[in-house]
Amino acid sequence: MLRSKGERLLQLSELTNSKFSPTNIAVHAVQNAFDVVIITQQLDIKLAKRGFLATVRSLWREEGHRAFTKGLWTSILQQYLDDKIRSFLRRLLWTTLPNYLPPLAIESIVAATAHALVYPLQAIRTRLIAQTGTSKYSGMFDCFVRAREEEGDAALLTQGLLPALAHVLLTMVASSYSTRLIIHPVLRRIESQHGWVLALPLSTIATEFFTHPIATITKRMQLQFSGLPKSMRPRVTGSSVREIVSRTRSEQGGITALWSGFTGVIVRSFAVSATMALAVLLDDLATIARENYGDVYSMVGL
Repeated sequence: MLRSKGERLLQLSELTNSKFSPTNIAVHAVQNAFDVVIITQQLDIKLAKRGFLATVRSLWREEGHRAFTKGLWTSILQQYLDDKIRSFLRRLLWTTLPNYLPPLAIESIVAATAHALVYPLQAIRTRLIAQTGTSKYSGMFDCFVRAREEEGDAALLTQGLLPALAHVLLTMVASSYSTRLIIHPVLRRIESQHGWVLALPLSTIATEFFTHPIATITKRMQLQFSGLPKSMRPRVTGSSVREIVSRTRSEQGGITALWSGFTGVIVRSFAVSATMALAVLLDDLATIARENYGDVYSMVGL
């Protein structure tokens, strides 16, 4: 018997990071397209505009559809490895750490460790997305090699790492609150797939409202190398959180500039949720087809 659509939608949202299925790659592709716009606005680089749609048009005019696929495979690899490392660490820590430690503390250790190990991939992805209008890096591996040669190991390993870890931990705490305050109340009122389609993006938006400024600071710290092409350089960068916050206030008209790109976060949250809901619908149709035309499917090996 089929599980409820809401349960499968939630499972798909949890498993998107760990499997290379066509469905999950499609979800990643949708999310990555929005991420390109969001990160472009966060960095406030050459093609960034004040509005979300204006930035989309600017990217499209410069690079066409290719602009929205930059960093896709790096993102998939990063999240896949992150999930595998977390699974390994959970099995290890749940059997070795004292029982009195709260689950959130163990999950925080797991999340921070996993993110630190895959952090160079996040830094590489930021650079690949930022190189709009230039071809400094030909791909993920080329970016890794050239960054080490030109800037040393610290370029990808440590620049922005501390705020990135703070972002991971704050996201976990904010997510736990948004689950209790948003997802549970919505599902009590809308007990169907529609409840999940509404609850998941609302929870994501609430969480990212608190974490978005830290993500912006992290992205700007990842591109503090002065040798980058001018089109890749953020309008505001620095070697510390305090420096970036101070320069943002003085050069961008206030601290609210750290929420640049948040409109894209809102649109992305609903777009990804709708994509997952569509995946569940297509899965239902495929299941029905197999039940009604099983003999035909067997003949063609499906």
